[in-house]
Amino acid sequence: MQWIRLAGVATCAVVLAACGNGTNGAVTTGQRATTPTQPPATSTDAAPPGPAPATATAPAPAIAADASVGAKLRPTLALTDLAQIGGALGGPTFGEENPEQQDSVGLRERAPRTPEASGDGALDRGTVRRPAPDRLQRFAGTRGDSEPPDAIGAIGPQQFVLATNDTLLILGRDGTRLVDQPLGKFWESAGGRCATNPRGDPALIYDEDASRFVLTQFAFSSGAEDPDARETFQCLAISDSADATGKWSVTSFRWGDRFHDYPKIGLAPGAYALTAYSTLPDGRSLTRLALIDREALLAGPGTAPRVQTFDVGPGWLPLIPADVDGTPPAGAPAVFAGISDDNWSDGTSQADEVVIVQVPVDFTAAVPVPRVIRLPAATFDSTLCGGKLECIAQPDTTQRLDALGFYSMSRVPVRVAADGSTSLVLAADVQADSENRAGVRWFEVADPYGTPSITQQATFAPDDGISRFIASPAVDSAGNLAVAYDVSGPGLYPGVRYAARAPSDPPGT
Repeated sequence: MQWIRLAGVATCAVVLAACGNGTNGAVTTGQRATTPTQPPATSTDAAPPGPAPATATAPAPAIAADASVGAKLRPTLALTDLAQIGGALGGPTFGEENPEQQDSVGLRERAPRTPEASGDGALDRGTVRRPAPDRLQRFAGTRGDSEPPDAIGAIGPQQFVLATNDTLLILGRDGTRLVDQPLGKFWESAGGRCATNPRGDPALIYDEDASRFVLTQFAFSSGAEDPDARETFQCLAISDSADATGKWSVTSFRWGDRFHDYPKIGLAPGAYALTAYSTLPDGRSLTRLALIDREALLAGPGTAPRVQTFDVGPGWLPLIPADVDGTPPAGAPAVFAGISDDNWSDGTSQADEVVIVQVPVDFTAAVPVPRVIRLPAATFDSTLCGGKLECIAQPDTTQRLDALGFYSMSRVPVRVAADGSTSLVLAADVQADSENRAGVRWFEVADPYGTPSITQQATFAPDDGISRFIASPAVDSAGNLAVAYDVSGPGLYPGVRYAARAPSDPPGT
């Protein structure tokens, strides 16, 4: 869960990523932040030229994979009907998180990181910038949410959908509020744990190919139950059309014991891919992965989508499922991506790397066999504030914000170009300099479904004393790349900015 005490900031950052699926060929370089047009001045700041050599492994899983048939899909009422119920929408309090439920938080406090001695190998100070167009729309989100709000958004042709731990908000593209209701009410027709104990942490995408919104969150029992023995369920919903105010279909599946945090969802070829983060009893980190039969989900109520759950062994911090924009090649695998830092104190990484996991999509197979590919990267340091939660300064208070250091950020778009080529963009929060100032490290990876290679990378961190963190990348059909991110600093109140680059710009800028 994103432990950031700022309800509006993370919300706005995902808007650009959700809008990044468009087909407009114009460059979307936007101020507030702007984009450099020249590479860093010195060769030590530049990323290594050419593709990086990759190593591939197929590690033994830490937990036995499971292929099972989930509960049948059930229809909901139209959300506009739910919104008219008014006071009847009340229910249990959702998203109220206790520190002992934050396995990822606990791990970070138990396992401080060590700083990178050699500095950032692809630092982009952004000394040359060009003017950029302003935002298209600005409108109110939601207030009075839980801490953290864990805000996430996705945009379709008619609406922008915003989900937080407590709230489901549907806005017209002009900001008109169409639905504003407790998120927990949404899951009542799913039955089971999702109806009785939804606990927030939503993840949300818009499936352009099927014209549907897809929403997921976890559910587990509350109270003083031992987190190590907790049973986690994942709730899943898909809209019946591109109109998010209409009916949805809902279901759930059991995702195993222990608390599964930080769930993320993406569109894979033939499946919806999910990840969640957990820890083993010995304290090692673990990313759980799942594939859900997309065809069955799209068929609607009465079907029972097949679900495959598995992992890639212990020692991994969160991987994010790739989310496809365009039509992927036939037979392409599901792809998951993340970073690996040689300074992590658990000793699982020996180099700074991008990690790509390819999983064949085959729901007739009992156990999917993942292929892990490690791509050496220019040096970076994800050890912001030594792994502590409260890190980023803001004015007029001693309260600091969580930079989510060493987490990979969502979304991870895979753009399929007109010629059939594919590229993946991944972002993470890293150390900009020695003063615990956050910068955005972004990577572009060519051919993520085949033989991946890093084609460009940089840490965007202009020398202005400002932290940039919780980034969300997007790529349009013309190849323009944009990154939205939060900003804050001792003299700057928290806010949202975005920067972009055109395909013709020098690499790594």
